[in-house]
Amino acid sequence: MKQAPMKTLIAALLLVPVLGLAQTGDNASRIKKKPAATAAASQDPDVNFTPFTPLEMEAAPAPPTCVQPPIVKAFSVKEKADKFNAALNDYQACVKNYAEVHGKAANQHAEASNKAVADANAYFNELSNKGDKPAGGE
Repeated sequence: MKQAPMKTLIAALLLVPVLGLAQTGDNASRIKKKPAATAAASQDPDVNFTPFTPLEMEAAPAPPTCVQPPIVKAFSVKEKADKFNAALNDYQACVKNYAEVHGKAANQHAEASNKAVADANAYFNELSNKGDKPAGGE
């Protein structure tokens, strides 16, 4: 009666290598194998991007070239007063134009900055919402 456990042990020891050989085939394994790296790479979309390059601050705008007429308290001749008034109107128009042009440029810069931030926020929101979905799927 003591021989039965011994026969069972010997039989089990002889079968282990045979079972090991049977499981080396691709179809016999119960363990899921990871797909080859090349197969996984072909399913991933290409990621193309331009590396980050810091922007340099643009040069400050040139100061206005508007010419201030000399300050005169009184004119002895009407033609000189008219000439002064024309120069004064020209100076005022020059300053107004300078302020409008540079104000519009400043607004365009602010709008571009705000749009860049809004686009980045939308992208990161979409990215975080996609976190609960499997990679590569929609």
